[in-house]
Amino acid sequence: MVLGKHSPPRIHLYTSAWCAYCKRAKALLERHGFDYEEIDIDGADRCCRLQELTGGTTVPQVIVNGTPIGGYEELLGLVRSGALAPQRGLPTAPTEIADGL
Repeated sequence: MVLGKHSPPRIHLYTSAWCAYCKRAKALLERHGFDYEEIDIDGADRCCRLQELTGGTTVPQVIVNGTPIGGYEELLGLVRSGALAPQRGLPTAPTEIADGL
């Protein structure tokens, strides 16, 4: 994944209204000040588009700067490691805080 040193990451979050992990992913991003675009896959043919982009149909699916990174657990790992934080000057999330969402 290519992250610019000074520009914020472009995050697209594919979600569904019934998904608890989608809610956790949104809360994690919001808590750490990341802007994201939410794409609700309920209805229409968005699920097919999601499969084309990521190779899967489960949600949440997170795409950072055009690269599919996986779901909630992968997003949590990026936040914990600080891989997204330097782009915003944000501190790395401690495990106990990140898991508490």
